[in-house]
Parts: sequence; structure tokens; C-alpha cells
Amino acid sequence: MEQWDSHEQDTEHLGTRRHFPDSNKTFMMMGGIMVNDIQSVTIQIDGTIIFSDNMDDWPRESNGDVLECIHFLNITNVTFTSSGVGVLDGQGETWWGVPGIGYLVRGENRPRLFNVKQSKDILVENLLFLNSPYWTFWVHQVDGLEVRFCEISAED
Repeated sequence: MEQWDSHEQDTEHLGTRRHFPDSNKTFMMMGGIMVNDIQSVTIQIDGTIIFSDNMDDWPRESNGDVLECIHFLNITNVTFTSSGVGVLDGQGETWWGVPGIGYLVRGENRPRLFNVKQSKDILVENLLFLNSPYWTFWVHQVDGLEVRFCEISAED
């Protein structure tokens, strides 16, 4: 398993297609990834991205609310795809805690796995959304969304 430093990525030079991660590799990432103002890009996830299960170090707003695993804002004509099945794994088990008690402890202060807001012409395909800590797939204030050949699974 490899550690991938998202801070090393220069989004101004993505071109039209970017692989996150390369085929058949698994990468561990901390959440709180925010991507703003990109257009006409294909993000191809051909491996597995596993988000950290370290709740203590998870990025937070100044009020203590956790940030999403990955959040896209104001994006246009963006495709999220895979040549096979790309995986986004939120390691939700840690956030869920003991059934019933975990919710009492954390309430709704858990990250969503995939969030797109105020965007246009979005295609999401060939992805597996696995073990989301909270809501799996939240797309709001979007004009033109197509989701196909995707799966959501929450295994415990």
C-alpha cells in the first residue's frame, strides 16, 4: 500500500485526464480533499483510494465539524470514471462505532464520502463507493448529472 500526498498535485496542469490512483494500486489518503473550479476534466480512478480511519487527526472546520472525504465545488463538464471498477473506501466502520452507541457519541459529525455542489454536467460511472462514514453520495445544486454502472456497499 502506498501513501499518496494530494498536496503534490497541481490541478492547473491536470490536462483533460488524470488517474487517481494508477491501475491496481491502493492508496491511503486523509480526507478533507477540496477541489474547486475545474472544468472539462476526466478523473479516472483505476485503483483503490482508502480514506484514513484516524478520527482524531481528521481535518475539521473551526467549529469542530469534520470535512468531507472528498468535496467538489463549482466544477463543470467533469467525468469520474474507471477502466474497470475504481473504489473509494471511507472505512466507515470506525466512524459507525458500536451499533446505536456510535451514533450517540458522534451524531452526524462524520464525513460524507463523495460530495459535489454547485456544479454542472457531471458523469459518475464504474465506481464502487464502499463503507462511507456518513452519507455515501451527496450531489446538490447540480444541473446535469448522470450516474451509471456504480455500486454502493456498506459491509460490517
